[in-house]
Amino acid sequence: MATLRSGKQVGGSDGGGSGSGGEVDGRDRGAVQAADIKEKRNARTSKVVFSSLILDLLGFTVVVPLSSALLVCYSKHDSSGLYSSLLSCVTYYQHIISVPARFHSVLFWWYVGVLCFVLV
Repeated sequence: MATLRSGKQVGGSDGGGSGSGGEVDGRDRGAVQAADIKEKRNARTSKVVFSSLILDLLGFTVVVPLSSALLVCYSKHDSSGLYSSLLSCVTYYQHIISVPARFHSVLFWWYVGVLCFVLV
């Protein structure tokens, strides 16, 4: 005899139930097995989603400390003018909302993130 999560007793040797042997508490054994398969699939999906979120978090913790070095590199070697145009937009917004200069790189990467979100 087994107990389901709902608390119902399933199986058993007492010969109770409908007597057909193919039903468990009024349900078909196939339905019980299908529910078990669906539950296992949901658990596997949850594991994959959780694992991918952890990997994503670890990936960003590797990239974020490099962001200030990337800004210095782009400021020295910008030949296209993209960095300078983004920098002027960030500086303009920084003056509008009165953000101190020490948060310049944070605002820059926020602006780049906003642009990426708009493009997607």
